Amino acid sequence: MSQSIASSTIASPFQGAIGVFDSGVGGLSDLRAIRAALPHEHLVYVADSGHAPYGDQSEAHITQRTLTVGNWLAEQGVKGITIACNTATVVAAKTLREQTHLPVVAIEPAIKPAVALTRSGVVGVLATRQTVQSAAVARLVELYGANKRILLQGCPGLVEQVERADLHSA
Repeated sequence: MSQSIASSTIASPFQGAIGVFDSGVGGLSDLRAIRAALPHEHLVYVADSGHAPYGDQSEAHITQRTLTVGNWLAEQGVKGITIACNTATVVAAKTLREQTHLPVVAIEPAIKPAVALTRSGVVGVLATRQTVQSAAVARLVELYGANKRILLQGCPGLVEQVERADLHSA
């Protein structure tokens, strides 16, 4: 029996789980929130740390990595996918939805809730360059930013600091 046939007859431990992925460990907070909201669901988390940060990569690279991870999760039999990465969301969520035909929940920059909570009328958004330059963020600013000042700042190196848990450096 060939290797591929043999492996396809073995049930995946991820069958029926919800797949969650990020370019690194930053999405673990999303995983915790999903666990709290859906305590009886099986979850599988993929940290694509070997290709992080996504935000400094080209759109083609981000789309390819999102599809690679998303398709792998689909092949494992997950029933849905959560993209816990703003950059992958704004660049490739639509493509992943089209290619996997699974429910895909994508975490986008929190501009809407920030606008609702601001007391000063100013909202600062720190994100990767790809995220702040995306059409998706421009759409969010247009939808929710009326009468507010929204400052978008690409932050090279921020993802690496988060991944290292570097919370106290300048």
